[in-house]
This record gives sequence, C-alpha cells and structure tokens, in this order.
Amino acid sequence: EMIAETVRTTEEKYILSDEEKIRLSERISVVLEHLDDSPEITIKYFIPDARKPGGRYETVTGVVKKYREYERRIIMEDGTAIPADEIIEVKGALIDAYFSFDA
Repeated sequence: EMIAETVRTTEEKYILSDEEKIRLSERISVVLEHLDDSPEITIKYFIPDARKPGGRYETVTGVVKKYREYERRIIMEDGTAIPADEIIEVKGALIDAYFSFDA
C-alpha cells in the first residue's frame, strides 16, 4: 500500500489570476440568478488530496439546485456539493448567452 501511495500522482492546483477570478465570479453569479430556470451547466473544480500535496480536477455537468452561502458550496441536483473556492471553470448555454462577446 505504501508503494502504491508513493507512485500515485496528483495534479497541482491552478491558481486563477485576479482577472480570471472576476470572470468566474460573474459567471457563477449569472448561474445563481437563473436557478429557477434550471440551466444545465458544466463546472470544473479541484479536489485536494487528503494524503499528499496536490489533488485532482473533476468536471460535473448538471443542474444547480442551490447555493449554500454560509458553506460557499454549490449543490447540484444529483447531490454533488462543489466548494465555490475550488471552481476554475463554468460553462453552458446560459453562460454562452451572457458572455458570447467574452473570450
């Protein structure tokens, strides 16, 4: 088990620039403003590894059910809880409609 753990690889967490943080925040705000419309979105986020530095990225596609502000977590309809501070990307038709001018 120790050898398997030693060779298991993790990814380094990407640190967003201030500009990227602003753009991401704007996208998340649009999604949260449209929760009643149940838009399907794709969220890419980082999951820190419990045993060693780094972690892995997970991508989830679905409908956001709610946002728990006090926990800073986005809850998907399937129950997936995503820490808002670990999100690096939000995509979907709703986002495209609002930010089509944005690269």
